[in-house]
Amino acid sequence: MRWALLALLLLALGGCGEHSAAEPPTALPADALPGLEVSTKSVSADDLTADFGTEVAVEGFVSGTERVFQGESHDLDQVVARTLDFESPEAAKAYVELLRAHAADLYGVGTTTEPLEAAGRSGYVIDPAACACHRAAPTLTAAVSQGPRVTYLEINGDGASEAALIDLLAQAP
Repeated sequence: MRWALLALLLLALGGCGEHSAAEPPTALPADALPGLEVSTKSVSADDLTADFGTEVAVEGFVSGTERVFQGESHDLDQVVARTLDFESPEAAKAYVELLRAHAADLYGVGTTTEPLEAAGRSGYVIDPAACACHRAAPTLTAAVSQGPRVTYLEINGDGASEAALIDLLAQAP
């Protein structure tokens, strides 16, 4: 009887690990942008929905991590890197398409999107509408998926270019 109870307990404990919430994925490595301060936090489904500021549903989200790099440099002043895991490749693609479809809502009228293929991942480069401020630095965003994972990368600063964006995407999971 004791062995049966012990076996049942071990099976129950073993099963718990399989059904627990997924560990948040890693984001762009903390040493990817030397000289910029780094902060990291988990991303929730509510965070993703709040980004849109409207009644947009983000379906199939499992877990995510956001790493923000910030400081004064001659190239990039701020980088926001998110690694987001979804239930399926279709849910990941749907999220990338949601970003494309709502680019003007997120970044303003005049925002453009162009297809992007990078390291086996597909999605878009989003070029937010420029503000009228003469001191505004360029900003570019990439949202790409491969399998159930989405990599979101937003760069801002005088060195923000598509080449810089693609170089950082190569370091991001």
